[in-house]
Amino acid sequence: MGKLDDMLCVVTGGARGIGKAICAAYLAEGARVVLTDIDEDEGRKAAAGLGCSFHRLDVASETEWDALAAAFPAI
Repeated sequence: MGKLDDMLCVVTGGARGIGKAICAAYLAEGARVVLTDIDEDEGRKAAAGLGCSFHRLDVASETEWDALAAAFPAI
């Protein structure tokens, strides 16, 4: 049993680097992960490779945060 079982984690900037590594670590601990990034191509590739969900998100956009909350109501 992982430390994050049954938790939904949203990671911003998850397409590469530290963000991608955080997604992998959360997944390893049992979390359901939503990888977000403004780079849709890299974000989708990263999410597919890790086995998690992807959602485009510009963290400076309130409208995009609203769309994320609507897409994943458990947040």
